[in-house]
Amino acid sequence: MGRLPSRGGDSSTVERPRITRGLPRRTTAGVAAVLAAALGVTLLMPDGDDGSGSPPERKPAKADTARSGGEPLDEKAAREKAMRTGKPVEVVALRDATSTTHALPSGKFRLSTQAAPVRAQVDGEWLPIDTTLKKTDDGWRPKATVNPVTFHSGKTMKKKGERSSRGYARIPLAKSPDSKYTDLATFTAEGRELTVGWPGELPEPEVSGASALYKNVLDGVDLLLTARDTGFTHVLVVHNAQAAANPALAKISYQLSSPDLSFSLNDKNDVLTVKDPQGVEVGGSPSPFMWDSSGKPAVTQGEPAQDAAAKAGGTFALTGLLGPQIGTKRAPADASLTGGGTGTAVLSVAPDQGLLTGKETVYPVFIDPPLYGKTAAWTTAYERYPTTSFWDGANFNSGTTEGRVGYESTTGGLSRSFYRLTWKSSIKGATISDALFTFRQTYSWSCTASEMEVHQTDDISTATTWREQPTTRTHIGTKNFAHGWNSSCPDAYVTYDGKSIAQTVAANAGETKLTIRMKAKSETSANSWKKFVAEGASAPKLDIEYTRPPKEPTGLTVNGRACDTTSPYTTYGKGNLTFAATSSDPDGDLKSLHFQIWRSDAPTPKIFDNIVPAPSGPGSKNIDKSNFVNGKTYYWQVKAVDGAGTSSTYAPPGTGTCRFVYDDTAPASPDVTSADFPEDDGNGGKWSVKPFGTAGKFIIKPAASGGTGTDKFYWSFNRESFVAERSATVAQGAAGITLSPPNAGPNILYVKAADAAGNMSLTSTRYTHYVTPRDKADAPGDVTGDGTPDLYVIDATGDLRLYPAEPNGDLHSSLAAAHDDGKAIELDADDDGKPDYGYHWVDANGNNPALITHNGDFTGGDGVQDLVARMPDGKLYIYRGDGYGSLDVSKRVEVHMPSNAPPTSSLTQILAVGDITNDKLPEVFATAGDALWVFTGYTGAAFDTAIQLSATAWTNRDLVSLGDHDNDGAADMVWRDFNTNRLLLRHGKPATGGAGTDLLSLASAVASKNGIDAQYGTNWTTAVIPLMTGTPDVNKDGIPEIWAVTGAADVGIVRFYPGGATAHGAPVGVISSDWRTKKALG
Repeated sequence: MGRLPSRGGDSSTVERPRITRGLPRRTTAGVAAVLAAALGVTLLMPDGDDGSGSPPERKPAKADTARSGGEPLDEKAAREKAMRTGKPVEVVALRDATSTTHALPSGKFRLSTQAAPVRAQVDGEWLPIDTTLKKTDDGWRPKATVNPVTFHSGKTMKKKGERSSRGYARIPLAKSPDSKYTDLATFTAEGRELTVGWPGELPEPEVSGASALYKNVLDGVDLLLTARDTGFTHVLVVHNAQAAANPALAKISYQLSSPDLSFSLNDKNDVLTVKDPQGVEVGGSPSPFMWDSSGKPAVTQGEPAQDAAAKAGGTFALTGLLGPQIGTKRAPADASLTGGGTGTAVLSVAPDQGLLTGKETVYPVFIDPPLYGKTAAWTTAYERYPTTSFWDGANFNSGTTEGRVGYESTTGGLSRSFYRLTWKSSIKGATISDALFTFRQTYSWSCTASEMEVHQTDDISTATTWREQPTTRTHIGTKNFAHGWNSSCPDAYVTYDGKSIAQTVAANAGETKLTIRMKAKSETSANSWKKFVAEGASAPKLDIEYTRPPKEPTGLTVNGRACDTTSPYTTYGKGNLTFAATSSDPDGDLKSLHFQIWRSDAPTPKIFDNIVPAPSGPGSKNIDKSNFVNGKTYYWQVKAVDGAGTSSTYAPPGTGTCRFVYDDTAPASPDVTSADFPEDDGNGGKWSVKPFGTAGKFIIKPAASGGTGTDKFYWSFNRESFVAERSATVAQGAAGITLSPPNAGPNILYVKAADAAGNMSLTSTRYTHYVTPRDKADAPGDVTGDGTPDLYVIDATGDLRLYPAEPNGDLHSSLAAAHDDGKAIELDADDDGKPDYGYHWVDANGNNPALITHNGDFTGGDGVQDLVARMPDGKLYIYRGDGYGSLDVSKRVEVHMPSNAPPTSSLTQILAVGDITNDKLPEVFATAGDALWVFTGYTGAAFDTAIQLSATAWTNRDLVSLGDHDNDGAADMVWRDFNTNRLLLRHGKPATGGAGTDLLSLASAVASKNGIDAQYGTNWTTAVIPLMTGTPDVNKDGIPEIWAVTGAADVGIVRFYPGGATAHGAPVGVISSDWRTKKALG
């Protein structure tokens, strides 16, 4: 990261005297509250208002926050109340720290979102941001901030482990391994805690406003902490030369500890990174910085009285807390880290001794090693320092709360500012009637107007600098204005029309964030220099007014059969007709469906032209058969209507209508025979020729008497449930329909005949037969019955596919691997890119794929391999194999876990390993966070035992396979180490008595058979191999193998790695197409 040579060169406050302004400004010491956080944490959002009034907006009346049952008002309830009372009503269920949504009396909604938090949730209640510190049992806390922080109470603080009775969620902290550190501050974000320790004892702090001052932490050295809306800031104040000479200031060490975060330092630029257990960055720190007091304070006329902390005097009132001023001596401080990659680390800051103890140094000296979170929402790019980040106002003069735009001639600085606006819920599909951006300008070069452009850009981050700016997208607007120079052009709000960009981003694309850039049109004129409030209640704001009609109805059916728009039309008859459809309303206000039905040759009067209730989505209308004439064609359509009377378009889509022909005759039940599965003779003595797991033919013919007019046959095994997916034509039935009875032993095939109108025979033909059990169980991992393990894949569309394998590892073309009681769950008849029965193996948005694995017969008794899956709903299921290379999802069984097991939603890897304990039951290995688990004793609904084999390190590892590599009868484990990018082999020990595996021998290298983890393969980085799965023995040598998807360098081809006793064999390419879009293997 580039270093900032001077933090004092902002000409807006130093180049010439300022005339008293009409509106107050933030104070000197108040800016200390926004210093770059030295071991303070700010998760994306900023604090404080400039106190200069409100933007020009329509202010909603204060709304009730809950329904009668106590639940927060949702869109439906708020809209009903707004229309009833004639006043805006807040949709409290959509409230968050930065955005607010109101239902309007017009039936529309208004979404307001800001680039800074305006409220925080405390003890379940939303309160205005208030960083004022108050005493608690374990220190001092701000009254209401987005991410709570505790400043500990020095000598009187509670012992570690004791907690106050506050409503903030707390989790146990890691014990300090070194008693010389005292807890200084503890920061909480989304349930994760980070504690900063000071190397020595701390005094009781002096508290004023949002600040806590720890005096004389070293002789002549004070430590100041200041609470912010999303975290806190920190600075050391060295008061004199004698204090500066203290050897303790040669290197200042801070302990960083967390039960579930880890720390690392980039040695090239001293940037600290904080990551969660999933490796996601949640915080970071630029290089530490320090400065003295030799500069002149950047003060202008019209500044307000000091805030509470500054009024307290002493250290609180030092102007150096503003950061470097004009003429200030400054220098970077060096940083180092021990304990990197763990939850207990020590960050050491080595001040520049030339500055700290120099003859020309003016005291106090300020040392500022900052630490930031990831959720701040704005930044400034500064051309003068092209590689320096000014994220959340850091490193820019005092740690500013103002964004800069344009060219500032005194220091030759050119600035652009960026803001991220977010909101809680998507408004995809809405129509935007009005949208307005509002910015508060607090400074201009003069009262002569200059133009400023606003653009949409790609997202910003802590890495955003002048050199690394996000890509510019859509031009939002350009305006000519000047505010904030003197009383002739005082601070004021500026608005830009946001209707078009809101329609594109929020409504059409359904995004829940928008990033904008503010840029001077002329970047060479000093007259372009402007400042804007970036934080607090006057932060950049976007108001969007919108409405959403109900969705056009879908699922149009007559008697359960889909809408037909092309000739020849579906025929119905032999009873009343039920017309059905379903819709939804994004605002929760769906009321009814309006059906229209008429005869093609007599369009008026319509048979039905009215609404039916459909508040929950589905609606239907049953029309008596007396309204229909045999042999006639009929048309129908349907639209959705909401509570405000707003309608969707008519369905079906386009200008056509649904059509059908009415016919009211019905055929008799059909005749059924089968040589492969002969009918039971009543004594249970006839068994099938084909064993279970092998399909056979059934001959189905129209009844010899009464079968005239038969058009189709419908069948179902073991229950009378007839659907279109299980049907055949008369010609197909006569030729023989190939079917697969689902059970070994007795089965009943139910068959009905139907005519072209859909009239089914009144009774079913019952064909009872006995299926001979198979003589041998499937081999481990084999689901096709050929003795070779096969591969399940969740593909790019979210479907489960089966790839049959050959003994050389080659993979065949894929097959559909799952059905729902015979229905193809991959079916996309309407060609909308989504399965008609909804996603199963991924979530509703097509993301968050299931974890899948197969190796073992979990349901027992049929010898068929089953699939284990941790599904997008967070639950663990067993999917029973149907014996024909597929799975019936309707028969899945949820797995119940032992009380000591981790929640199934926390599992990050699962691996079925067959029976390695010799208890005749298959086991499953899994990881959850850092822990490695094994689940044993599955008996049809639950695992009997959950054993934690290891509590650490598995976040950085991949489970690959378990199998016997050294032919000693015990399973050995292959795993990938992300730290070394190797595959490692850990040999298990035979259990006592020699039968099965001693599971504890797989817990660690020390406990293993050889006492070490041996190298099994190298160069297994996630870039080279982003996706892989181990498999039971494929090539018949008794050792597990690996299928792996390659990275970009090899264009995503699939390789087969033969197993070996001590190392895997040379890989073989088995699929040449790009598999990088596959979501899971197992």
